[in-house]
Amino acid sequence: MKKNSFNGLVPTILIIDDIKANILFLKTILESENEYRFLEAYNGKDGIELAKKELPHIILIDAVMPVMDGFEAIKILRNDEATKKIPILMISSLTNADDKVKFLRSGSSDFISKPYDPVELITRVNSLLTLHIQFLQKEQELKDLYEYDRQQQLIAKEKLEVGIVNDLTSKEAKVVYHPFDILSGDYYSIYKFEDGSIFAYILDGQGHGVAPALTVFSVSARIKTCLQTTRDIEVIASSLFPNIKNYLGEVEQLSYTFVTISADRKKISYLSAGMYPMYVKTEKEIFALKANNLPFMEFSPNPTIKYIDLEDTFESLILYSDGFVECENKKFSHITPQAVLQKPSLLDTFIEKIDEFGIEDDVTIIHLQEV
Repeated sequence: MKKNSFNGLVPTILIIDDIKANILFLKTILESENEYRFLEAYNGKDGIELAKKELPHIILIDAVMPVMDGFEAIKILRNDEATKKIPILMISSLTNADDKVKFLRSGSSDFISKPYDPVELITRVNSLLTLHIQFLQKEQELKDLYEYDRQQQLIAKEKLEVGIVNDLTSKEAKVVYHPFDILSGDYYSIYKFEDGSIFAYILDGQGHGVAPALTVFSVSARIKTCLQTTRDIEVIASSLFPNIKNYLGEVEQLSYTFVTISADRKKISYLSAGMYPMYVKTEKEIFALKANNLPFMEFSPNPTIKYIDLEDTFESLILYSDGFVECENKKFSHITPQAVLQKPSLLDTFIEKIDEFGIEDDVTIIHLQEV
């Protein structure tokens, strides 16, 4: 009974040689040592196609063949994503120093000269196989770990997003919430109170992934707690921001926009930091509400609040995270916050095409409209 040196795995060996007797000789030598599954091709072109289809654990290839020689075949194999990591042992009767350099520069993992010693051949093949199989096992372990992490993030995403509140109808508020990664560093909510006033916010944590997602969720949970006892944005801010420091790392920062619109739509109160301007559309104009604080960090003072009295009838307002305006794709350049206020259907176009724009950041947009 043949021994197996690969923990029960039967490695697949592809032999590419135009002389069948050479292939038979190689198989006879190798089979005397271990159990293998063999594939055969008789020129480089056919060998490439077979390698792409079967993904063998190792390729043994002759240097000189018709149709396509070993050098050209190796070059193609090394430039193909599917086959570039497969170890290749070149077998050749070419033995001078220049030829050996050429073998290695071609991309072969190793070479052996004809006539070869059977023990040397077995040793070289088994050495390359052992390393490659170990690599494949580690690669699979990493893939499994990545998939486990991805599944855990998806579970976390589902649980975290349960905390998002939107009390408005689709006619009153159009929302875009598009994480760059599984877990977003953005978070938002929109509250409509009994008197008809509206409170909305966007939080923009630093970076992507687990840490900023947990930061913005924790801050959002704190906001929800504050809203159980008060609707006053000043009271919310004075209660919220001292506690936010507990959620931030030493150099972590939090950007945000909070805005309250009075029930009669005549007053806007807001505080904003590290964010692009909000825009307000009234009956007569569109104007910006610029950030009035620096991004909040562990050592930051409590932010200030700005109060706006509207002279004209309120129509709509848009607030957004920076991913909306920092995309460099020119196809997207006409969809600006001001343009959305003028033509709200542009936001539908943005939602429809967002995956084509190549945006490399979390995107959150809240477009509030008076119905």
